[in-house]
Amino acid sequence: MDICDNVNKFYHRLTLTAMACFLSFAASRLHAQDSGEDRFGVSAQVGVNLPQINKYRDIYFANPIAGAGGMVNYRLRSRMDFYGGLFANGLGYTREAIDSNETFLQRSTEWYLDIPMAIMYYPGTGAKSWGIFAGLTPSVLLHKYVSRNESTVPYNLAPDPSSPGRFDLMLHAGAMLRISPRWYVSARYNLSMTSLQNVAYNTGRFSSLGIGLGFRITAPEKQEVVKGEQEPVIRPFDKERLVLLVRLKTEHKKIQTLEAAGYHREAADLREEVAEENKETVTAFYGSFTYCPVYFFYDTSSRAVAEARYESQLFNAEGEYIDTAVGNNFDVLIAEFGSPHSEAFGASSGFGLVVYDARFNQMKEPFPYYTQNLFGLIDRDEVVARFERKFINFQSGH
Repeated sequence: MDICDNVNKFYHRLTLTAMACFLSFAASRLHAQDSGEDRFGVSAQVGVNLPQINKYRDIYFANPIAGAGGMVNYRLRSRMDFYGGLFANGLGYTREAIDSNETFLQRSTEWYLDIPMAIMYYPGTGAKSWGIFAGLTPSVLLHKYVSRNESTVPYNLAPDPSSPGRFDLMLHAGAMLRISPRWYVSARYNLSMTSLQNVAYNTGRFSSLGIGLGFRITAPEKQEVVKGEQEPVIRPFDKERLVLLVRLKTEHKKIQTLEAAGYHREAADLREEVAEENKETVTAFYGSFTYCPVYFFYDTSSRAVAEARYESQLFNAEGEYIDTAVGNNFDVLIAEFGSPHSEAFGASSGFGLVVYDARFNQMKEPFPYYTQNLFGLIDRDEVVARFERKFINFQSGH
């Protein structure tokens, strides 16, 4: 038996085993997905694939072909997801062929059913706006189209052996960048483990580069915002009567859900992550914002703050609760790190420092209501410092 057949069968069994393990793992843990929390998600993606031709570049030419599919993600840890998907991906290429001493271009299109499985890691803090991933992609050749076959095969070269049902295996790695809570872009490199090239035909799948645009079908995590009826104020504020309140998140609903389902380690990881983010936020305001007094409160106190019931809700950078921090004659602004609401798109997008009025109505231009973190490229200290500079310009009328 040909050694390639043995290798092909080995990869086939390996893929079936991996798929069975994944399905068993998902089925055994789906009972924890009972609250609509951001632990289990579904997304759809379209993209373009470009085969990478390592050998015989003077004979083979790459053609971009589209692909589409869907993925599910399962939260393993606070900064780590497991992804599994099902995609129909196309690869196209052109080669120079010879027929009765006539050279012509032979165009081929291959369609594959891909089953990517990967680990996604989010390096940044705060919103998971970008991540890197790596994993395996088993695939099956569904259909191959060749524009013109050779009627004679010179140099005793065998005809194209590729046929539907051929199995391939790839290693893949890449990165994902969210451009809004629902939309993201991704780029990946697929390294084929079964590509066997010769002058006449590529007898396995090419390695490839891919760029995709994805849409998250499941609802993204919502901010806990209490809205009132008054319109946002856009006039300059009296510095002597102004106070800035910063909301810190607790993720209490998620933590309670995890603990109730028995995921105590995951709950502890999330609690630790939230505490670290809140510490960074407090430190950023304490060191980078000096225009007016700043106090903090947790998102569990949002309704009380929206109703101007500040007693036992506000604390300073040292964690000391202060009941007399805000009087009746004060102007109040509320800030938090999160995603602003976009009137143009009707949804939240981006991530950074968002500013609201005292009733949690998002401020509007010309007020500097949003200072983005440039996809995590600048830290919270710099975001707060940039907001203060823009706020001072707004106060001065510039």
